[in-house]
Amino acid sequence: MSETTHPQAQGPDHPQAQGPDVPEAEPSTRRSFLTAAAAALGAVAVQSVVTAVPTEAANGDPVRAGQATDATAMTTVRNTASGGTGIRGYASNTSQSTGSRGVVGRSDARQGFGVVGDGHTGVRGTGKMSNSYGVHGTGTRGVVGDSTETNGFGLHGTGHTGVRGVGQMSNSHGVHGTSSARGVFGRTTAGLGEGVRGDGAGANGFGIRGVATGTNGIGVQGTGTARGVIGRTSTRAGEGVRGESTRNDGFGVRGVATGTNGFGVHGAGHTGVRGVGSTAFNDSWGVHGTGTARGVFGRSAATNGQGIRGEATGTNGIGVLGRSTGTQGTGVQREATVVVGTAAGIVGEGAANTWAGYFQGPVHVAGTLTKSSGSFLIDHPLDPANRYLAHSFVESPDMLNVYSGTVTLNGRGRATVRLPRYYEALNADHRVQLTAVGAPAPDLHLASKVEGNRFVIAGGTPGLKVCWQVTGVRQDAWAREHPIKVDHPKPTRERGRYLDPGAHGKPRTAAIGHGRAAG
Repeated sequence: MSETTHPQAQGPDHPQAQGPDVPEAEPSTRRSFLTAAAAALGAVAVQSVVTAVPTEAANGDPVRAGQATDATAMTTVRNTASGGTGIRGYASNTSQSTGSRGVVGRSDARQGFGVVGDGHTGVRGTGKMSNSYGVHGTGTRGVVGDSTETNGFGLHGTGHTGVRGVGQMSNSHGVHGTSSARGVFGRTTAGLGEGVRGDGAGANGFGIRGVATGTNGIGVQGTGTARGVIGRTSTRAGEGVRGESTRNDGFGVRGVATGTNGFGVHGAGHTGVRGVGSTAFNDSWGVHGTGTARGVFGRSAATNGQGIRGEATGTNGIGVLGRSTGTQGTGVQREATVVVGTAAGIVGEGAANTWAGYFQGPVHVAGTLTKSSGSFLIDHPLDPANRYLAHSFVESPDMLNVYSGTVTLNGRGRATVRLPRYYEALNADHRVQLTAVGAPAPDLHLASKVEGNRFVIAGGTPGLKVCWQVTGVRQDAWAREHPIKVDHPKPTRERGRYLDPGAHGKPRTAAIGHGRAAG
């Protein structure tokens, strides 16, 4: 059974005086309106299924079924039939130049609501045309949805486009969501569906822009079993995902991975991750990574790929800068884990008059250091401001240690030379050379061989000064494990190539490792 109530109480939200949308009618006309409305609602009261009977006024104004002046009173039309409609508004004007309205709700109260829907679906709108809207709201707040349930939705949309928001002003928002938990929440169950999709069609538009003003706020956060956030652009200089920070210590994009093998930021493509530091700041970074294990980790599976590549085109630019402030920290560390071949942890190539690698400070090599030549380069002691001085290393097929000194012979023409305590533990195959200073000493010789980290000189005149030099071949554990292979063939992949192709009249492309650091 349907029922209709028409309370006549007056209240501030429902003034008895007619508003600007419904002009004052003549008394006889108004009575005819109310009589027709009462007859229509009376028909509703005696029918279990409501049949809509259009009731129109002469001037096209809507018929008022009743007015309420009590804040707690309302006009209720109820239909108990399955699939019934309590109130249905119908506008037959199809002209696009005239804005017809099926149902118009208005409230003059500051916190009032034009239309309030309550039920399994509070308000449901269905658009029939190709560009129609199920629900279209305009105003300070076009559409406001509130839910007090734990898992409720303030605004829930389904269809080809569940919810579509269009902002017309320069600083307007298509969809603006605020919440103590989630401002806007999107979910899709389709294979390639998108929970939330934003498109920016303007030259500087944003598909989705997230701004966090709180101390630990997050502009955009994405979580998922496959992809948390995916950004895609089809233009040449477009940006799939762009993050900006206006604070000195802010983050444009910050990636955090709490899993054991998770990635804070993972990039794949022609350029996995590209970072550009603004030239307006001297201390800007293209990519800045911090972590308790790895700040930035790069890996390449391609034959000539680069795990991490840094380029600097400025005069004093640095392609990759590694810095460590910890006691046992490492600025840059790289490993080559292949068993065979000539893989390299770090490869540096320098053009003419440039450094392939430049170190300022102590350098340690825990392994065999090979080189085509070696020398020291220092400021010239006679003209340090304008000249350099270079000396070549002493080369040998053996791992040699050299010790030298001077000694004065005693009254018997003898002297004992004491070597460091570790000498015999480190060296074998001892070789001693003696040189008399100031006078010939044809009988100068070793009275005893090197033993007990000492040797004895004899055969000279008392008071003679003697220069001595001892050479030993290393016999420590590392030297025994890694002997120098003096003469050995090149590996198969290096045959036909040269360490210095220019010295043999060959082009640079014939160099061993050529192209390994190129690309």
